Amino acid sequence: MQLAQQSSLNIAIFGLSLKVLSEIKLAIEKLIPQNVLVNWTNIADPKLQVLMVNDMFFDAPSIQKLIKNQNIRLLRLINNAAKHGQIEENILYLPIDETVYLKDWLSQSADTDTKHISSTTAQTIDISRQDLYTIVREILNPENGTIQVFDQNGILAMVDPRNQWAWVSDQHPNQTNASLNTIYATMNDRQAFNTIQRQDLKNWLWNVLWRSTSFHKFVQQQDCFYLKQWPQPEDPKDRHDILRMSACFAQGANIITVAEKLGLSVDRVTQFVSISLATGLGTLIQKNQVKYPPQHTHSEDDAGLMRKFFGKLRRRLGF
Repeated sequence: MQLAQQSSLNIAIFGLSLKVLSEIKLAIEKLIPQNVLVNWTNIADPKLQVLMVNDMFFDAPSIQKLIKNQNIRLLRLINNAAKHGQIEENILYLPIDETVYLKDWLSQSADTDTKHISSTTAQTIDISRQDLYTIVREILNPENGTIQVFDQNGILAMVDPRNQWAWVSDQHPNQTNASLNTIYATMNDRQAFNTIQRQDLKNWLWNVLWRSTSFHKFVQQQDCFYLKQWPQPEDPKDRHDILRMSACFAQGANIITVAEKLGLSVDRVTQFVSISLATGLGTLIQKNQVKYPPQHTHSEDDAGLMRKFFGKLRRRLGF
């Protein structure tokens, strides 16, 4: 194996039982020379070089996006005792009773990654604004089973959209960026979060997105928005502004109008509406549905003018 320039190999294996996972890791570590360090990582690692994934999860949208956007080598893992250990068209047949095929494949992976290691390290997942909005909505979709939410910095949380719970990782900064994505969670993944206290999913996600500057562009500044459910802000320094915006949009309001009335930047109000829309706290409305600021009727205006007129008249006459 030509590994002179390769000091490490970053490998992730997804979707297997603990027993099979341990067997594959042991086999690979025996096949890799001692001067090469194998880093067992996860699918969110931006430096990922080799991905081995259970064929059951291969068509998952998050796996497909990962393959499309990152320069990694892939092995689909399929159980087939008759072929035990053979590799055909990037399919590895389990169990690995014969290791020569895997040894050759790993050698090619190491050589390939040596040539492309700099570009792989620098690369991040780049997805469109619409895809990003869809991902946020999928995190909250009650039709989904348990999923993992991750980005290029690792796993953010284990999420149960059906019951609207989140188990938040303490190993991840409490914000994210345009690399946000999801993946189906296995039983082993869920067990890793067993000791973590669950949180309300929607509140957790709203606060994560509020702290993340990538999420300001889901709406236009001329849009009007109606807030159905108030967010529960965690950041004390922002709480006052967030509650003031909530009070305005709870009546139905225009973004620019709220910015002007509260003395806030349009970008900050757009951020609030974008995140509240994406997390399902409200909906866009038409201009004629706006109720903020309250509009006075002509009769009220006329009555006000009359009161001012008689007030001046009384003062002049000395009453």
